[in-house]
Amino acid sequence: MKSSLIAYLILSAWFGLALASENPHGVGIGFDLKYSYGTAALSYLNGTIKEIVRVNTTDEYQKTIRKLSFHAFTHFAPPYPGPAQRLRDWPRQNLRKFRKSIGRPASQDVYQISTLVRDLKHATEEILGFSIQAASASVPNIPAIYDEDLYDSFEYVGLEYIQIIPNPSYEGRLLLFEPFAAIAGHGFGLCPDIENPMICWEGDGFTDSYWVVDYTKSSLFASYLRTFSSGPYSGIDSAAHSYWLGSDARSNTDEDFYWREVSSVLFSPLLKSDCRQPSKIIVLGESSTDEKFREVFYNVSRRYFGDDIPPIFDGDPVYSSAKGVAELVRRSVYLPKPERPESIPQEASWPPKTGPKGEQDPVEL
Repeated sequence: MKSSLIAYLILSAWFGLALASENPHGVGIGFDLKYSYGTAALSYLNGTIKEIVRVNTTDEYQKTIRKLSFHAFTHFAPPYPGPAQRLRDWPRQNLRKFRKSIGRPASQDVYQISTLVRDLKHATEEILGFSIQAASASVPNIPAIYDEDLYDSFEYVGLEYIQIIPNPSYEGRLLLFEPFAAIAGHGFGLCPDIENPMICWEGDGFTDSYWVVDYTKSSLFASYLRTFSSGPYSGIDSAAHSYWLGSDARSNTDEDFYWREVSSVLFSPLLKSDCRQPSKIIVLGESSTDEKFREVFYNVSRRYFGDDIPPIFDGDPVYSSAKGVAELVRRSVYLPKPERPESIPQEASWPPKTGPKGEQDPVEL
């Protein structure tokens, strides 16, 4: 009994120091960078997760997110699949480095993303009463946002970006997308043994499937995705979104037409998926409690699932993703610290690839 207590105290002290090396008072900070607002949450040593603050985004930030939602704006970016892609991206990388060397943001996109990160940082520090040095973030599932954008946005406002996903965990970007953060925020997709995460990395692979719906005043996102034994890190199997079907758009649109379009977006990822039926449903977003939306959502659910609708988890709809990020920050200290993707050796193979190959771009309807 005494030896167990000593071991617990030693482990607690080590974990506290690990988090304290990032932020004072041993707290982990998680941001959720949504389209129309951002939220922040923190995790404590004992596993307690608390919401901190919500801030609204600017029109220019929203314009940038809409732009990055189009596949036409994708480009090569680290980590590169091979030397040819690295060479083709060399001029763009040199321009980013030059802008940073003279104190400018790496790109205009980085600047716009950094405005939300900055506002969340300042609001969080004002509430907590101390400066934060590091945080992580979840981002919308859009095709043209990259790891380097998060690293450089955080760096521009004086924060260290904590990369949640060990690299290279699967083929593609190493970003934490909002649906996965929301799943973690509800306590799903997490390794049950926080102190020995490699047990889960070496697991059997697939663990669960989800239908995630995110409804705000300015947007509607719907996703079908799977989690694996390694944690909530993977590509999203299928998704659809619209920036014109937020709850505020109802007053400017024919009511029947509006709800038909909403139903179409909700249905889309389920109909395109060739995987098993979702076993859980996650609902989030500031407008997700709207009575009419819930009626339409349940109608879609009944049409797809019949009488056997999976369990619905909709608690804390505004902060669930930020809380998921904060929880993953807390757990990240038990994994080797990932390198920034640009310095990943091409032959690197740890952790083992457990997710599906590639990523499917979301469809805007």
